Amino acid sequence: MKNRQSVLRPNGFYHVYNRTNGNERLFRVNDNHRYFLDRYRHHLTPLVKTYAYCLMPDHFHLFISCRNESELIGEYLKSAGGRRTTLSEFRTLTGLEQEEILSKFISQRFSNLFNGYTQAFNKAHARHGSLFSRPFQRIEMDGVEYFQKLVRYIHHNPVKAGLCNHLDDWVFSSYRSILSESATHLERETVIGWFEGKDEFVNYHMDGL
Repeated sequence: MKNRQSVLRPNGFYHVYNRTNGNERLFRVNDNHRYFLDRYRHHLTPLVKTYAYCLMPDHFHLFISCRNESELIGEYLKSAGGRRTTLSEFRTLTGLEQEEILSKFISQRFSNLFNGYTQAFNKAHARHGSLFSRPFQRIEMDGVEYFQKLVRYIHHNPVKAGLCNHLDDWVFSSYRSILSESATHLERETVIGWFEGKDEFVNYHMDGL
């Protein structure tokens, strides 16, 4: 694992999380959760793959990986804010320069998500000012054992907080989606593969309860 401000690298795996300023609630009504997830898919799905998530009253957790270099460069070059306009121009940069640009590009998409959500939240709840802490935190992860532990940790948040008694009682996490057959933007098959099957996925989550 790396530090909380890890560079967002192509194909890198990350635990991303953030919380509200002070003791405010991040999600007050169910529509807030749904809007956040919708905006997350809109802003981030072109740049990242999502393996697990949990939305808590005052914070959230995501387990993601950045897409490969070609996909990220393609999205960067076609974005309105891209400083470079052609692939050949981008390729003239050093590896570190390219890495920094792509990391900032992904971080900006997260900022777009947070800013857009804050604007909608403020309008709906008649509030003003910033909502999220800055900067958002991300820790680079490596290895299936760490991936398993992170998925379990994310899904256990509402139970540990006393918000529900069972993992599948919490609607706004990826636990039920991973076990279902419904269409999803999650990398369901990859997650199940880390646990070598759905039964093992459930057993790993239940261990120690």
